[in-house]
Amino acid sequence: MTIEELNKLVKEAGGIALDYFGRVTIDYKEDNTVITEADLAVEKFLYNELTKSIPGSEFLGEEGSGEKAGGESEYLWIVDPIDGTSSYSKGLPVWGISAGLYKNYRPYMASVYFPYVDDHFWQNSDNQAYLNGNSLRTLSEKEEVRSESFVCVPSDLFNSCGLQLKMKSRSFGSTCYHILQVARYAAYATLLCSYAVWDLAAAEAIAETTGARMFDLQGQQQDLSGIVESNNIPEPVVVTYPDRLQKVLEKIHQNR
Repeated sequence: MTIEELNKLVKEAGGIALDYFGRVTIDYKEDNTVITEADLAVEKFLYNELTKSIPGSEFLGEEGSGEKAGGESEYLWIVDPIDGTSSYSKGLPVWGISAGLYKNYRPYMASVYFPYVDDHFWQNSDNQAYLNGNSLRTLSEKEEVRSESFVCVPSDLFNSCGLQLKMKSRSFGSTCYHILQVARYAAYATLLCSYAVWDLAAAEAIAETTGARMFDLQGQQQDLSGIVESNNIPEPVVVTYPDRLQKVLEKIHQNR
């Protein structure tokens, strides 16, 4: 499997999602989150194609395809068929297809495609990150908080996360998109409160290629590979560059 082959499959999966877009039936999973027939169709396609591309590889998908089988294979696919299903089901534009390949629980390659806005992020096995074919540079200088700086946040930041942010914020409805706005140097940081391993497996791998890292609210760096291996999800966390971290933490306040 090459990154070119992975990108092609992820774009094909995006085409499947677009075919359903605007005409899906909304259903609900046991945790009361939204699922549509498009989620199932995309995951089935990716499960079949990705596991075929690397025989014996394991597969972990949000909608239940495959299972993480305890490390019997050195290769593990982690897939979110439609990240931002709630937005997708309402006809909103920001949602994406996310596929990450891990080798011995280390990021190996990743591809995240947002079909409606036609943004495609990827990371190859040589640890280079790209957006629409253009290299994403590694942040090399400290950036101050400016009037236009913003943090990507969950839509339910106050109620579900118990947090307040004294800084401009944006919510686009997709965890992957939020993380990747840091990687493209649009967002100053991203705050995650409630998420699963498939929400970050590909996007965070791409972001970390550019030098971004994930931290808890005490400023301790979180190990992406360890999270994937254990499926132990720390929350809340901040995704940003180390030089920005302290300024972001100063802007976050926990509700009493």
